[in-house]
Amino acid sequence: MQNNNARLLIAVPEESILGPTKKMLSETMLILVSVGVIFIPLSWLFARVLTRPLRTLSEQIKQVTALDVSETETELSHIEEIAELQQSTAKMRKTLDDFLRLLTILSNEQDIHSLLEKTCDKASLMLKADSAFVYLKSEEDDSILEPFILHTQNDSIKADITQCPSLSTQWPYEKLRNNVNVKDIQFNLIHPMLKTALVKAGIHPENSNVYTLTIPLVDRSGHILGLLGFSYDECLADEDLTHVMGVAKALSDFVSLSFEGQDLIAKQKELLNSFISLIAGAIDTKSPYTGAHCQRVPELASMLADAACKSTQTQFRKFSLDSEGWEQLNIAAWLHDCGKVTTPEYVIDKATKLETIYNRINEIRMRFEVLIRDAQIQALTAISQGECAKQTNSILADNIQQIEADFAFIAQCNLGENFIDDDTIARIESISQQTWLRFLDDELGLSPAELAQKNRPNPITLPIMEPVLSDRTEHMIPHIDNSLELEAHLRFNMKRPLHRNDLGELHNLMIQRGTINAEERYIINHHVIQTITMLEQLPLPPHLSRVPEIAGGHHEQLNGRGYPRGHQEEEISLEARILAIADVFEALTASDRPYKTAKSLSQSIKILSFMSKDRHIDSDLFKLFLSSGIYLEYAHKYLKPAQIDEVDIAAYL
Repeated sequence: MQNNNARLLIAVPEESILGPTKKMLSETMLILVSVGVIFIPLSWLFARVLTRPLRTLSEQIKQVTALDVSETETELSHIEEIAELQQSTAKMRKTLDDFLRLLTILSNEQDIHSLLEKTCDKASLMLKADSAFVYLKSEEDDSILEPFILHTQNDSIKADITQCPSLSTQWPYEKLRNNVNVKDIQFNLIHPMLKTALVKAGIHPENSNVYTLTIPLVDRSGHILGLLGFSYDECLADEDLTHVMGVAKALSDFVSLSFEGQDLIAKQKELLNSFISLIAGAIDTKSPYTGAHCQRVPELASMLADAACKSTQTQFRKFSLDSEGWEQLNIAAWLHDCGKVTTPEYVIDKATKLETIYNRINEIRMRFEVLIRDAQIQALTAISQGECAKQTNSILADNIQQIEADFAFIAQCNLGENFIDDDTIARIESISQQTWLRFLDDELGLSPAELAQKNRPNPITLPIMEPVLSDRTEHMIPHIDNSLELEAHLRFNMKRPLHRNDLGELHNLMIQRGTINAEERYIINHHVIQTITMLEQLPLPPHLSRVPEIAGGHHEQLNGRGYPRGHQEEEISLEARILAIADVFEALTASDRPYKTAKSLSQSIKILSFMSKDRHIDSDLFKLFLSSGIYLEYAHKYLKPAQIDEVDIAAYL
């Protein structure tokens, strides 16, 4: 009983204590769960608000990695550290955006002066500099840097580049010649001489300290090309200086690369121009009579093209030439006759009809000399045999007079100034019937090729009577065909004659006009095919792709009868038409041709007017050629005073 009571006494306190505790714990857990249900969403919402700027920054950085640096509006966070990160990111995007825009502008610039000018303009804005300047290495002395560009953001200040002194590459960049690093670039107090120049130019106040950030422009070989500099009234703080130095160094690297690239392009153009001069010089050396032609035609073509660009007439309104167009026209004009390097000079310079490498009138003269000697021998023989001396000498005198007259007639026909009509041809054929006695073998001393050209199946018996004028087998020069020539020929509409040349004496003496026979005319005209073929083989850049067409089109005619392709009017570019007029006018007025006398100014204009009416040349360009006064300007520069006579251009306009 006592034990039971004891157990009861113990049990009562246990229930009284644990009961309330369990209840309290349950209530506490309930409160905690209730608070958690409310607090967790609030915590999530707070975290979202807190991380929203960070997520925005993350997206912006992803855009930057894709080089999308366009400006976006961003609300600054109230948290100082995040706001600083946002501002730094925005500054980075702005710097990259400005830098990429500047690179785009500079990459499209081909003129080095404009390239550096735009660099100074845009970079001084990016770097908030008072002025920007560029020094370049002197062409005369590699150890001297000469002022090239001086730019200021203040439009009211007129910067004078002449106020800036030359600098030595020994100051302060000798250590940078072989190894250039960002750490080597220092923000120095400006050189006293340059400071004085900037103050004189009005860029900085007289009483201010001038600070400059100077960056060498260095090529890939480590050689100094020049100097890029930015000046400030105040020395920049460390943070700003780091930013400016980084951007300036990256910019200087790009400018150096661009400058080097432009220099390489300039040297390539110089090399191309040297080749052009080389070809023109080769033609000049080969034929001094046409060498000046290659130099004058480009000048005359440029004058006419410039007038067409400036003209307000409807037919020229759409015609304009940029720098690349001018380069293309100039090269085409210089090389329009480059194919003549393949044309034999004895054809180009053929001054008489019987001329090949020499004037064969001397061979014919000798045959007529033989006729006179034979007549004298015949007369002396007759007298010795008892004939009447007086009567025989009279007959001899008549014969000699006739022989001399026949030769004088043939010699006159040999000149290209006389027109050969049917009566003249009949007399030439009559004279050719005269014969002379040849005693010596005409195959002695000949080369194998010359012997093969004679192609005699049987030997001849000497002495032999031969006509004083003849067309012989050896006069027919065959074509020497090769695949390249035939392939090129098939692309054009020029009809090739049966023989490469026909040196026949009768054939050439009967040329109606000028001194060139049909075969030689084809050889001369073929130079255009050679010009086009040669120019098409050059690896010309896209902006010069029309050089072969322009150069090869100066013999095309608006009536479709030109060569080498027989183009119609709409197929002939205006540049080729300009070149055609320049080519013809120079040839008409040239006084250095061995086969013709120079035309006067009025004669040349008259011939051009006939060509204009026959639609050989462009009539609108011909009128512009006159109305602009180009014909007279050219005449005063290149024609002899005796050639410059009065021209009534109103009659042609």
